Amino acid sequence: PESHESVRLQIRTGFQVVLRSRILRALVGASTGTAFFGEAFMAVYIFFLAGELGLGSTAIGAILATGGIGALLGAALSGPVSRRIGAGNTVVLGQAMFGLTGLLVPLAVLVPKYALPLVIASEFLQWGFLILRQVNSASMRQAFTPLPALGRVQATSMLAIQGLKPIGALLGGALATVIGAAWTLTVAESGMLLAVTPLLLTP
Repeated sequence: PESHESVRLQIRTGFQVVLRSRILRALVGASTGTAFFGEAFMAVYIFFLAGELGLGSTAIGAILATGGIGALLGAALSGPVSRRIGAGNTVVLGQAMFGLTGLLVPLAVLVPKYALPLVIASEFLQWGFLILRQVNSASMRQAFTPLPALGRVQATSMLAIQGLKPIGALLGGALATVIGAAWTLTVAESGMLLAVTPLLLTP
């Protein structure tokens, strides 16, 4: 039915529902941390692959395609894994492994001989674990949100996630000019790993 509440009240309601729930706060916190540091990562990722690792367009295309395969596998496994260990544990597992496997990218600088397989493995594993987390995170957000507020909570989540992305991208570019692409990627991946912290503080 058509709502007679003002837009301002609907926005406030969305924020209040999220802030009052430890579960929703943790889910949104992990997602915003991932989005923020993920954009810092993406701002210099292609430059890193081409400039510092010396990879050509074909190799970079193959790497990005591998991420799509990993995402498909993560989506396929999201249900079975959740039924096995629970949705909450699957979210934590996906977020933690997403951060850990991403550290293979800066590791490629230290062992350039294995740079290409390390980056391919990271792309495949990161996307797999990210989608594993996202599917179960969305399910949990729906389960812990009162039905009338579902759209408002989704809007609040998207505002927080998408709103931080341009700031993260600017930070990534600024950091790369000061400390270089490899160290910027290390900082970004460390941030994405630390994004699991809000999840670990929930029941």
